[in-house]
Amino acid sequence: MPTKAIPKKYWGPFTRGYEKQQQAIVEEYGVRLDERATNQFLNAAAGAAKDGEHLSIVMPAGANRPLGLGRDMAKRRAVYNISTASTVKMAAPENTSHDGDATDISSGRDWLIKNGHKYGAWREFGAADPNHFRWDLVTKAGTPREEAVQLVEDICEHRGIKLSSINKVLWVSRIMKNPAQANVLRKKLDKRAKK
Repeated sequence: MPTKAIPKKYWGPFTRGYEKQQQAIVEEYGVRLDERATNQFLNAAAGAAKDGEHLSIVMPAGANRPLGLGRDMAKRRAVYNISTASTVKMAAPENTSHDGDATDISSGRDWLIKNGHKYGAWREFGAADPNHFRWDLVTKAGTPREEAVQLVEDICEHRGIKLSSINKVLWVSRIMKNPAQANVLRKKLDKRAKK
């Protein structure tokens, strides 16, 4: 899928002591997402700005990670500003979730947790990787999905809710903290979607 560059004003700061190395990485690989995700991110950044917040992406590899970048990241972790807050093990370069529609956020995270569902963003790994967001939900105000995205992070460490073209709620989740509670929520959402 074609990618689109993220404007420089949304780049987070380079890490002190690694500025030259990180700048070289960005020059080689760019800061890119697929076109849809870029548009969703830019819309969210505009929404955040209206609320006095600034969204930015972790440098140098908080957006799309081509295979070469992922391999370099595995070798030179210190250069890549990897979050110590994350308890999720970094995926092998060929299995990264940073495949065009995921970002690591360096500023504006709390705003995005609260408002991301309006722009198609959700925390893919929940609190286990607090700065990591996917931009793959197509939202529509007032759908069961919008409500669910706000509720479900409390009961799942990894979750996603999607609304199909026939308005049926599709549930994707792993590592449930409370499967019974999740099942009740899923049934409630399915009922609402049928109305």
